[in-house]
Amino acid sequence: QSIAARERRKKISEKTQELGKLVPGGPKMNTADMLHAAAKYVKYLQAQVGMLELMISFEVTFNLLSLVFDLVTNHV
Repeated sequence: QSIAARERRKKISEKTQELGKLVPGGPKMNTADMLHAAAKYVKYLQAQVGMLELMISFEVTFNLLSLVFDLVTNHV
């Protein structure tokens, strides 16, 4: 085996372990299961971000409507 191949495998192993630490239960899983769990976890986090963005959007809309209502009711 070449030195380059050995280094490549070492780096893959290190990054796989690093990823496993970020995934709930990851350190206890084999590599295939951990990669599958990591993909599911990323999708879950993306959904969470989407929900937070939606909540912020609703809050901004509500605040703007409240401001418009206050302006209209105080100046009529």
